Amino acid sequence: MNYLKKLLLTTLPILITYIIIILILILFAVIYNLLGYNDINHFLSISPYILIPSYIITIIILIKKYSIKIRFTNISKAKYFFYTSLGISFSIFLNMLIFKYFSISQTKYSLNLIINIISSGIIGPIYEEILFREIFYNKLLKFNSPKKSLIITTICFSLIHFSPIKVLYALILGYIFTKIYQKDNNILSPIIIHVSANITSIFLFEYNTYLLLFSLINCLLCIYIIRKLN
Repeated sequence: MNYLKKLLLTTLPILITYIIIILILILFAVIYNLLGYNDINHFLSISPYILIPSYIITIIILIKKYSIKIRFTNISKAKYFFYTSLGISFSIFLNMLIFKYFSISQTKYSLNLIINIISSGIIGPIYEEILFREIFYNKLLKFNSPKKSLIITTICFSLIHFSPIKVLYALILGYIFTKIYQKDNNILSPIIIHVSANITSIFLFEYNTYLLLFSLINCLLCIYIIRKLN
């Protein structure tokens, strides 16, 4: 019972920040409706203009509250390159598998491309990495082993993505993000991989065998080189 209580308290930063974001979105929807608008597609297309500032403010608050420092000096340029390459390759590989085995193809973005890249490709990953790896994982370490903390962090991270396919996708990438964070003890490392993966996903629309094979080979190569660099 005591363990469960600690675990629930540890999830509070996640719950609070997501509830605040949801409430902001609900408030925006109410105002949107009161102004006489009811086009759901239009609402979805303009909602990032509200969510992006909300996420940025939340990130700043979290960084100040938990005294988070993003260090640029203890990661070599070679690691920067291979982390980026790993994020791109894993994103291509997993998306190709989803397109092939779940008969799903992604519709081309209806959002402005730049806004999509900023929100889903940059701001979202930074927000999630700070929240899950830097804060949640480190809180778990106070009463769990590194291995157990990794598993709990990965599961919780995947569950916030809701749909079954996204949960599976996030489960695999979430494990990689946390494992890399364990190795480097620097939040910048998973941020680089996460940003690379998310931006790549924006430009993937359908299955391609050559991309699947290329991404698999590159994933294995990057993992081998990164392990050598550690």
